[in-house]
Amino acid sequence: MHIQEFPEELLVLILEMCLLLSPADFFDETRAQNVGYRRISLNIPPACDILLVCKQWARIGTPMLYSSLLLVSRRHAAKVAPYLKNNQHVAERITYMRISGRYSRELLSVARCAPNVKAVCVFPPFDPTPSGTENLSEILSILDPESLYIGHLGSSMIAPFVQQSTTLVSHVRAFLDLF
Repeated sequence: MHIQEFPEELLVLILEMCLLLSPADFFDETRAQNVGYRRISLNIPPACDILLVCKQWARIGTPMLYSSLLLVSRRHAAKVAPYLKNNQHVAERITYMRISGRYSRELLSVARCAPNVKAVCVFPPFDPTPSGTENLSEILSILDPESLYIGHLGSSMIAPFVQQSTTLVSHVRAFLDLF
């Protein structure tokens, strides 16, 4: 059987096993890093390389790859936002999002493209500027996640976090008011 003759249902199962991370692995920074290190130490190529097999695998697997989105910088968000805007079928598959770094206007663009986010984790370093706090508030309002996680806070991260705690607390209260 030729690779392009695989039934699509079978391809979905294969690609899910290779590309999807459990929420526990995705939101736990240490576990996520360990998954990557294990792959490197065993000389296993990155999971996304499976999308290079053929166009059919890329078509089916790309939305899976974006189901858990990690944004680490303003520049990263600026590169991802136009892709998601032009590929709405991919953006609609984003269910988990991890954010670290500055809460920029570019990140707002990503948030506007992702209507189905269920859980968000914000990681230090937190953006202590007033615009960063406003952007974080707007990002959380747009995403409207069911779950909000706050990543590990080292002692050097407490001061910037305190400046944004009002924003996070207001969103946590809004979640609690739903119950």
